[in-house]
Amino acid sequence: MNAETLVKAVGLVTRAERSGRGFFRLTLHAPEVARKVQPGQFVMVAVHPLVAAEAESLVARWDPLLRRPFSICRADANRGEIALMGETRGRGSALLAAALPGQRYSLLGPLGRPFRLERARRRLLLVGGGMGVAPLLFAGERFAASGHEVSVLFGYRTQSAVVGWEETAAWAAGRYLATEDGSAGEKGLVSDVLRRLLAERGKVDAILACGPPGMLAAVTGVAREARVHCLVSLERAMGCGFGVCLSCAVARPDGTYALVCTDGPVFAAEEVDLTV
Repeated sequence: MNAETLVKAVGLVTRAERSGRGFFRLTLHAPEVARKVQPGQFVMVAVHPLVAAEAESLVARWDPLLRRPFSICRADANRGEIALMGETRGRGSALLAAALPGQRYSLLGPLGRPFRLERARRRLLLVGGGMGVAPLLFAGERFAASGHEVSVLFGYRTQSAVVGWEETAAWAAGRYLATEDGSAGEKGLVSDVLRRLLAERGKVDAILACGPPGMLAAVTGVAREARVHCLVSLERAMGCGFGVCLSCAVARPDGTYALVCTDGPVFAAEEVDLTV
């Protein structure tokens, strides 16, 4: 946790979007967070909306007690807005999926280590799987705006699970889509498509990846074979977001452990052991 950037704030829902498969996206007016957040960072969100009497103290109802971590998929400092993307998987995410415009939520963030790249790494390939595309959308837009050549390879189970794909058209130099059943884009696993792309396209300066553990293990293996620098953004359940609960520990190659919330969520691929 960076004490200089950590903000405890109220986010006002300005837009709530939902799909039939349980995917949702919330846009919140949270200028304190929007001004400071960097691509790859996340916020911890209290899952109940605040009521008027609670807003000043930022205390929400207590069941479920713990906040939920959400990657930021877009931030607009001028409008003071951030966007979060999620999938309904349990009670907490279901409560957030039901959020309505005008409701306010307690936020803690921005948290974690963002994507950081050396200036010389100009040609980027973003590789995302499922809801792991969320932090890559923010990263892609920001890095493209700063002069990087950004391409995307996003993979999903099936066409109805495709999220975030449309908005990449505004900034991606190359766009590659894959689904496991072939219902949209190329049929196959992201790692297989990645191996072919690296062979056909030639040099890529860095891969930025986020997705399920198995996908990340495969992607980092391909990147290692091709000798391409790879950064991974890890997704883990966590109860606090700033290194107290220790529930988000991930193994390092030397047998020690890192915390996704404070040491990450972004790591160089060689910093973590994704096979454990």
